Amino acid sequence: MGADMAETQSWWAALALTPWWVWGLLAVALWLSVRGLKTRVVALWQLPIWPLLLMAVAADQLVTSVPADMTGSIGLLIAMALAWLLGSAAGMLLVARLSLHLDPAHHLIEIPGSAFRLGVTLLLLGFKWLWLWQASLAPLSLLQPGMIWASVFFNVTLMGLVFGWGMTFYLRLRHVQKYGPDDDDSV
Repeated sequence: MGADMAETQSWWAALALTPWWVWGLLAVALWLSVRGLKTRVVALWQLPIWPLLLMAVAADQLVTSVPADMTGSIGLLIAMALAWLLGSAAGMLLVARLSLHLDPAHHLIEIPGSAFRLGVTLLLLGFKWLWLWQASLAPLSLLQPGMIWASVFFNVTLMGLVFGWGMTFYLRLRHVQKYGPDDDDSV
């Protein structure tokens, strides 16, 4: 009974370590992700909301997990650049295969339903909870280089993924606005 109580308290401590605004952003991202399971028509201005929310949460996680003495290291910068490129390429490939329909007169787009956004949001949420749980149980273990590098790689790859997803949407929409639909109103 005592071990269960201590574990429950560590989960609450883990939740308390995160600012309230991060949980708010994650809640909105989760809501948008569940809505994204169905094909729907949205205003163009709504497209960047989900990627920006996840990038803010991942950036917060990154800032809290990297010690100040590592921030200027060339190895960290190279790792971040590679993770960003990997994530961006994956995000671009995911959007490139979608069949999108655009109504330029009303600034609307039909986005096919997909579990991608929900999966990415839940992945980030799970990583954040596990990181915080570890922080409440053994805070010094998070200062080990392997844990720091795992956090950097995960969060920067995720940021690149949602950036690539959002930028590919933007570039495809700009193409349609400039040159018109390629065939049958598809982007």
